[in-house]
Amino acid sequence: MSAAFNSNGDKIITASSDKTAKVWNAISGQCILTLKGPADSLWSVAFSPEGRQIITASHDKTAKVWDANSGQCILTIQGHFPGAWSAAFNPDGGKIIIPAFLTAEVLNATSGKRILTLHGHSGEVWSAAFSPNGDKVITASDDKTAKAWEANSGRCILTFEGHSRGVQSAAFSPDGARIITASYDQTAKVWDASSGQCIFTLQGDSDNVKSAEFSPDGARIIIAPSTRPLRSGTPVPDSVSSPCKAIFRGLECSM
Repeated sequence: MSAAFNSNGDKIITASSDKTAKVWNAISGQCILTLKGPADSLWSVAFSPEGRQIITASHDKTAKVWDANSGQCILTIQGHFPGAWSAAFNPDGGKIIIPAFLTAEVLNATSGKRILTLHGHSGEVWSAAFSPNGDKVITASDDKTAKAWEANSGRCILTFEGHSRGVQSAAFSPDGARIITASYDQTAKVWDASSGQCIFTLQGDSDNVKSAEFSPDGARIIIAPSTRPLRSGTPVPDSVSSPCKAIFRGLECSM
């Protein structure tokens, strides 16, 4: 369902429909830890910035914070969301953000107390993430838009319009200057984070684009369709579309 590296790159966390998350050694492929507790499929997993904690989001309408070494559940957050589709820490690890139906909620990562609710979308919010410096939030919604918000005040700064169907994910580039969105309309779009202008569109094959992310250096983009092979491309700001550099096929990898 989801996978992510820790900040050092030596561990990987994966989320599964078997109701567990697993931590793996990124070099050997050995499973180090299994997190059990959610009552339904896990949709999203992520390490905290310093790697000491893990956050999971589940279809059972909960998000959980775990100790990354012991696997102990530290905090369970039960919201009014129909299912916790994603969850993410801010850069200092003190806050988390979770989509909550038509809104997104910013919460204290220690107590789970709600700090802020972001109102403004007219369709279900599928993903939410902080900017690299933590001063902004980006949300993706079924209302065909993504929105950028001030992380402290909750004020909507920009609305990114241009997709013809719902937007499934949105993420900042590592320098915070660009945003990438992935949509049911079979495209991913790269936007200027300051102006909201679409820089270029990446056309998928014939499937929904489920997620899209920048590489850590911001030089490449990886796109995950719902059922087809992954694609990797290099973003060129002056281009209308970016050339596909690689296609990743197959469901299993032997290490």
